[in-house]
Amino acid sequence: MDTEEQHARFHLARRRVTKRRELLEDLLCGKITAREVLKSALLAVRYGVLPAHRSLRALEKELERLYKEECGLAFLGTPTYPPGLLRLPTPPLVLSYRGTMPLSTGVAIVGSRAAHRGAMIHSYNLAAHAGRRLSTVVSGGAYGVDGAAHRGALYSGANTVVVLGSGLGHPYPERHLPLFEDIVAAQGAVLSTFPWDQPPLRGAFISRNRVIAALARVVFVVAASLSSGARHTAHAATDLGIPLYALPGTPGCDRLITEGARAYTNPTLPKALFNPPALSLQKSTQGGRSPRRAFFD
Repeated sequence: MDTEEQHARFHLARRRVTKRRELLEDLLCGKITAREVLKSALLAVRYGVLPAHRSLRALEKELERLYKEECGLAFLGTPTYPPGLLRLPTPPLVLSYRGTMPLSTGVAIVGSRAAHRGAMIHSYNLAAHAGRRLSTVVSGGAYGVDGAAHRGALYSGANTVVVLGSGLGHPYPERHLPLFEDIVAAQGAVLSTFPWDQPPLRGAFISRNRVIAALARVVFVVAASLSSGARHTAHAATDLGIPLYALPGTPGCDRLITEGARAYTNPTLPKALFNPPALSLQKSTQGGRSPRRAFFD
């Protein structure tokens, strides 16, 4: 993929598209290029590409800023794009990231920002154990369980990945900036599907949680309230057929267990759980939820 096509795909990723799944399939199969879509009014109508709400210059400035900050871009269909994201019904066309992009699925550990001390310790130990089994630890970089998981992975010398609910120019929470720098320095990654300057918005975290689940081969929820965002990650895992575990003892986790999640209490789980299997795009039904169709079935 040449530079001109990469820039066109970046521009297309920032546009609203009503038939995004069809567009992504045709781009990946080589039926069309992003350049053709942007130049053709007929193709724009065919795929439902809506007028840009940002100027061409604004998009070019965003690209320039990403390059200036030494950020990477992973485009759908290129070797640097995480294959786990193909399990999403409409995977992001481009990811921006700092650090080293993970190319295999990892272990996702998520939970409440206001977790109690015991849950934080459990998250840390679980991540350290996963790291010692050479697994990448994926989480959202938030306070509480997420931060403990990232620190546990760093302690074990493992890679860890932060999936932001904001742009790389507004990493959230700001108090975790030193942690994010440590992660990048340790060959981990901080990544985003959002524009560089997008602040953290409520709806963005739901989208972010689906990406966390898709980057994992197993998801652990350590602590959650009934309204916790971690439950969104859990439901996304179920939709994608990814094994889901929950630590009993908080209302959100207890509800997930009644819905079909597997209860666990021991952070030193069997080695087989952390061995990366061949990536499967076939989804199962767990807890009675009907799985969504993957990008490729």
